[in-house]
Amino acid sequence: MCATFQVVDPDSAPLCVERIFVDASGELRAKVSGVECSLGTKPALVEAGLVLIHPLDEQKARLRPVFTRLNVSKFTHQFWCLTADQRLVNAAQRFNILRARGLVVPQHEMWPALAAE
Repeated sequence: MCATFQVVDPDSAPLCVERIFVDASGELRAKVSGVECSLGTKPALVEAGLVLIHPLDEQKARLRPVFTRLNVSKFTHQFWCLTADQRLVNAAQRFNILRARGLVVPQHEMWPALAAE
């Protein structure tokens, strides 16, 4: 399988990371440019400094220029974004470490961190 990806540079593209969190099912999610997304946490990709973003709402993704339609085998017509945004990469790295140690906490806010009271 081969595909061409455009890596979105957060300094020059309309990528707006609003929050990064672990959802109720224990999966890593983010709200990006107004769209809730799942984040790819494959170690090889994360170690390379990249995160794959998959919007959960296709209609909203269609309206945001940051998401591109991917046409590769079983992923035909799904929207994706590949980014090197450090907030997303760092969150994916932390999530992978927590998951490996069995310490993922559902409904945990990862970024922005909640201020300690």
